[in-house]
Amino acid sequence: MSIFWNVIELTATAFESYIIVSAITAIFGHRYAENKGKIIDILFMMAATGYVTLLNHFYQFEGMLSLTILLLYILYAVFFTNGRVINQVLTTVMLFSLVILINVSVTMCMSMVLGIRDTVIFTDSDGARLFALFLTKIIYFAVTRMIVHMYKKDFIELATNETVLMVAMFGLLFVICTVLIRLQMRYPEIKDSVFGAVLCALLLYVFVYYMLGKIARDNKDKMQIKLLETQLSEQRNLMEEAGQVHRDIKKTEHDLKHHLFSVLGMVKMGKTEDAEQYLESLLHNYEASVFRYIQLDNSAISSILNFKIGRCHSSNIDMKTEIETDFDGFSDTDVCVLLANVLDNAIEASEKVSVPKILVHLWDDKGYLHIDVRNRIEQPVLTDNRELATTKLDKDKHGLGIYSISQIVNRYDGMKDHYEKGGYFITDIWLKRPEKNIR
Repeated sequence: MSIFWNVIELTATAFESYIIVSAITAIFGHRYAENKGKIIDILFMMAATGYVTLLNHFYQFEGMLSLTILLLYILYAVFFTNGRVINQVLTTVMLFSLVILINVSVTMCMSMVLGIRDTVIFTDSDGARLFALFLTKIIYFAVTRMIVHMYKKDFIELATNETVLMVAMFGLLFVICTVLIRLQMRYPEIKDSVFGAVLCALLLYVFVYYMLGKIARDNKDKMQIKLLETQLSEQRNLMEEAGQVHRDIKKTEHDLKHHLFSVLGMVKMGKTEDAEQYLESLLHNYEASVFRYIQLDNSAISSILNFKIGRCHSSNIDMKTEIETDFDGFSDTDVCVLLANVLDNAIEASEKVSVPKILVHLWDDKGYLHIDVRNRIEQPVLTDNRELATTKLDKDKHGLGIYSISQIVNRYDGMKDHYEKGGYFITDIWLKRPEKNIR
């Protein structure tokens, strides 16, 4: 094979590896920091390209060896991206089986149109093979983009039985296609029958893909209903919390009035020392029992922050807040629900450490509302729990909280990230400020 064709084959293989890796990372997200993740991806794609190129040099097509390539991508998905292992395996099998289906379908269609054997297209170094390589990779790239879009828009994690079924279906498709290709290459006279079988497999693939999307959408609808119910309950709680904060402030004002009258009476009676001791006692009790209230232009957000500060105070959690922005253009409900869920998670985690501390910082960041919430940790969290799965019995409620945050972030074309640094677990959220409100 000439140097030209070696370069073409290498480029096609590298592009195919890039498509699969980029699709997997787009769906699940990279486990490591951006720069480290890019290095890992490049090294893996180089290794995968080299391995596939080596196999192609010695074997025209070998089913068992193709399984090793699939295993290679599964290992990448499991060890270098986030998500449930079963979903990572399902998605990788689906993407890999799609490669085979597209390659076989395009090659067989070209064989029928050009009137040449498909094995010739597989092996000969001519224009037909160049066109087949180009066409299959373009189609595959377009289809994977659509799959990524579907996952980002509609995908909700499937139940265990649903996931097992999907894995089995895609695995079966992969095995069927592998067997059919081997039979056709060994017995060229059954090409038409194999072509029909591949088309049936492709239709089955489309059907499974449709069912996967339907199940995902159904699950999403169910989750949306639960989410609405939860948000209504949360809004009622927020209103009660705001009322409680208001009552606490009124009580403090009422008590302060009586205290001032008492001090005034002592001063008028000349009992200055008693008045002094009384004031010192009041100040001591104040420092021990009263937290500093936040006063923002937005009363709803002020109330939720004050309530969470009060909760921290009663639990002996040191909570510091720094608010350097307004909330113009954002729904009060969205911001309150988001802050309530994030702060509840931080407070629950802080109750498990010996020296709890929470840092809250909100500011404008290049057209985004940037929310940074940090809670002190004593042991790494993401190492053994990278999906932040709850250990509480009410897993559904916890899942709704996470889903609620994600929905709000997506509603404002935002971003969300979790990481650990300097003894803190950090939740970073960016909400895109509506254009008319960007200063």
